[in-house]
Amino acid sequence: MLDFEAFLYASDDSRYESLLKTTVGFVFLGTPFRGSHRGITRELGFDEPALRDRVHRFCKLRNKLSTTVACFSELHETDYGRRLGIAGVARGMVVDETSACIPGLDRYALDKDHLKLNKYCGPTDPAFERVSDVISEMCRAANDVVRRRFESAYRSNLVQAYANRARTGREIITDNHAALNYNPEAGACLYDLFVTDPLDDKKALKRKKGDRAASTYESNENPNSESHAIQFLWLYGNPGTGKSTLAIYLTDKLSIDFSATDGKTLAYFFCDSAFNTRRTATSVVRGLLLQLIQQHPPLLSYVLPKYNERKAKLFESFDALWAIFISAAADRTSGRKYCIIDALDECDDESQKTLLRQLRETFHSPETPPNIRFLVTSRPYSEIRQNLDIFTNKDLASFPDVTRDIDRCIKERVAQLKYTNKIKERVSEMLKDKAEGTFL
Repeated sequence: MLDFEAFLYASDDSRYESLLKTTVGFVFLGTPFRGSHRGITRELGFDEPALRDRVHRFCKLRNKLSTTVACFSELHETDYGRRLGIAGVARGMVVDETSACIPGLDRYALDKDHLKLNKYCGPTDPAFERVSDVISEMCRAANDVVRRRFESAYRSNLVQAYANRARTGREIITDNHAALNYNPEAGACLYDLFVTDPLDDKKALKRKKGDRAASTYESNENPNSESHAIQFLWLYGNPGTGKSTLAIYLTDKLSIDFSATDGKTLAYFFCDSAFNTRRTATSVVRGLLLQLIQQHPPLLSYVLPKYNERKAKLFESFDALWAIFISAAADRTSGRKYCIIDALDECDDESQKTLLRQLRETFHSPETPPNIRFLVTSRPYSEIRQNLDIFTNKDLASFPDVTRDIDRCIKERVAQLKYTNKIKERVSEMLKDKAEGTFL
């Protein structure tokens, strides 16, 4: 009865939820579901109420999960006296068929007494063949059963997550909870894939940049507008023109917009030359790939087969990573993917070359997956321009509202100074004259 009780216990404790989802079947050998006329304890007495309640709970849980159950019963009386050296004196059925089998579930009778239900003379023993056939069938169906359960739970959780995010305007998913719930065995892979938390990076960048006006990007030229059939967009500008401000604004806004639908997914990465984890080509792709998986756990199927072969070394290869990332991003069942890479120029020289070459090859091709959208921001360095100039691009300084936003930013900052109004006006004019179209 131990497995029986463990199954019920797991249903009452969310920590053991995965146990329920990964249990595909039960084989009961002479289990006294209704107790025994020869029960040695009160709770195993025949038809005890407490035992009936537990069986009822088990059946409800089994029906909910569609778990296969096979009940085996004994055909012969058990000779108790034999163990005491007085064979034939005390005999009887320990657990009869009525108690050993649950109504409506598969039942089998074995040509054994109770003490020999789990003892066989070899692989040709008819009882062994009967039990092993049942177990083998459970094993053959196991992968499909577990996969369906996790996919069903994932879909339910995803619907709830989208509903919650739509109500609260929450950020995109940036933790592994849903992925681990979908596949508990993916923990090591997710751990090795992780390189930096994009949400934490964005918060740090916000503190560094401060609150700047974002009305510039609320115009009809929003680069991610559905009215634009742009698959790859490069936005560039000199220092202080608001590249990262734009990236922050878009990731904030699109996180909220996309939370109301399950057809669009956002992934982003903020490059920074000051951090080893944010300036390499592999880090960028790992960051984007992990976010896609966190939001769509079934995409693990694109990663796990190769990870099981190569382990953490897989994520050291840019070519392998890029192939997996593009395959996962191109997955039609998970909708359209929007990827933002901010400050590409902050990557080291070799990583810049690698990323630029791959971006050009992938998105300047007739075979480019149609459901991937990419936005890259950077300074207008010549080597970057040579690779990205073939795509739709725009100089941030050309936005008509930039000057107005710079003036407003200056006004808000100067208002915080503890000077007289006359001095504040003079400081504002000086800052406007020297701004030269930047927020610096």
